[in-house]
Amino acid sequence: MTTLFVASALFFLTHIGFSGTGLRNAIRDRIGPKAYLGVYSIVALGTLGFAIYAFIQADKLDFIWIPGPAERGVTYALMMVSLIFMVGGVMGSNPTQVGQEKKLSEEPRGVLRITRHPIQWAFILWAIGHIVGNGDVAGLIFFTTIGLVSLVGTITMDRRKAEEEHFDSFAAVTSNVPFAAIIGGRTQANVSEWLLPIAIGLVAWGAIVWLHPYFTGVALM
Repeated sequence: MTTLFVASALFFLTHIGFSGTGLRNAIRDRIGPKAYLGVYSIVALGTLGFAIYAFIQADKLDFIWIPGPAERGVTYALMMVSLIFMVGGVMGSNPTQVGQEKKLSEEPRGVLRITRHPIQWAFILWAIGHIVGNGDVAGLIFFTTIGLVSLVGTITMDRRKAEEEHFDSFAAVTSNVPFAAIIGGRTQANVSEWLLPIAIGLVAWGAIVWLHPYFTGVALM
């Protein structure tokens, strides 16, 4: 368990250290944006791979709570929503992603009406679902780390994008927290824009439920 804790801490600290502090700009200014992106990607993938390996090797029998049907139901539901967010985030243009800043002046569409960080929230919901559905210490450490990195990522992305032209108008009609802009009346729900992500997300969810035991050794049903 110590290895998992160290690996998770390393992933969190390097990820936030590179992208969420002044260290990011200092390194970019010194080596250039492309080189920085390469270094950042190597560090992020390396530390994430270490955390995944440590989680696979960790004892999964040290339970905080024993998951039952209700907990599994939470996992299924959050995984479904997570995949819809992920599909919607990948399918559409997203001005908060690297290299898409010029689209800040465009009207938000699709899942961007729900949250301007659909991919990050997909990981947050995935992490919460697995924490609830697993109930063990190893899962709590690993999935909490993934969720926290994604949550802090939404904040640091907004802080960086705030320097870009048109971000204020984009932020005014979107929200970080899912559905907050819709509930607050700052944008309208357009369900027709969500139909394709929902359909593909449900298919992906069904495939993951079916294939999960082959990849993880744990059946979801």
